[in-house]
Amino acid sequence: MAEVVWKNMDQAALDAQYTTRNQIGSAYEAWNSARRSDSEEARRVLKPVLDVAYGTGARQRLDIFLPPEGMTSAPAAIFFHGGFWKSGDKGDLSLVAFGLRSLGAAVVLPNYSLCPAASIHDAVDSAMQAVTWVVAHAKKFAADANNIWLCGHSSGAHVAASCCAGLSGNSAEATLAAVKALIVTSGMYQLEPIRRSYLNGDARLSEDDACQLSPATAPGFLNIPVMVAVGEEESSEFIHQSEDFVGGIKPLGAMASFYRVPRTNHYSMLEQWRAGSGLLTRFQSLLARYGTTRAHSAG
Repeated sequence: MAEVVWKNMDQAALDAQYTTRNQIGSAYEAWNSARRSDSEEARRVLKPVLDVAYGTGARQRLDIFLPPEGMTSAPAAIFFHGGFWKSGDKGDLSLVAFGLRSLGAAVVLPNYSLCPAASIHDAVDSAMQAVTWVVAHAKKFAADANNIWLCGHSSGAHVAASCCAGLSGNSAEATLAAVKALIVTSGMYQLEPIRRSYLNGDARLSEDDACQLSPATAPGFLNIPVMVAVGEEESSEFIHQSEDFVGGIKPLGAMASFYRVPRTNHYSMLEQWRAGSGLLTRFQSLLARYGTTRAHSAG
């Protein structure tokens, strides 16, 4: 009998849960081609400022999409790409700018440090530098330095959520008051199963790392509106990751809303970042309900 490594799963079963290609199979290449084409169109139509340095690292660069014409103090939506912390690029997801700009936001897509050359700690630290840079420079691209939305998909969702958990523990951090909302899709917020899976070959998480880097079980979180979505066709582990994350941050004061998206997998979830989607419509309602009050920490 195979050894159980997580919950009731052996190694093969756990690894399969985090092998997202199983959800799309032979359709991946067509999906990837469409993703890149849509992102190229976003850059062609919206004419962003590309590869702005926010730090000294080779990957510490970001792209800036200005808010809709006529807006002078727009929210700044910072979107972190996925790729299991080991791959991915901001340019592959320029397409999200269309949807987030439809909410009246300026959009910033940073790259960040990747495994195995760097650690997940480094990735989160890099993301925090990007957020701090945006707060310091927001006025230069017609955005409001005190109205930042953090966003992300897959491992980018983890990075965005980790910023919110990390900020909650630093009441002196000026960025704390600036972050007003979080929107995340198909994320991983508890890293112990990642440590026990094949993904740890690149992530190189220790038991302490997995604990420290899990926003689902962090001691504090920002008291902000949080929109968490996962596809109903994703693996049970991804669905539980999102459910447990919402359950973990609500007692800490986050105004968290959960959306299980019908007929959606880990890849087709990117459709939810388009204008008029269920995700963005629900996020607008969440903001309308709770407003953009000053963020503060609890826990």
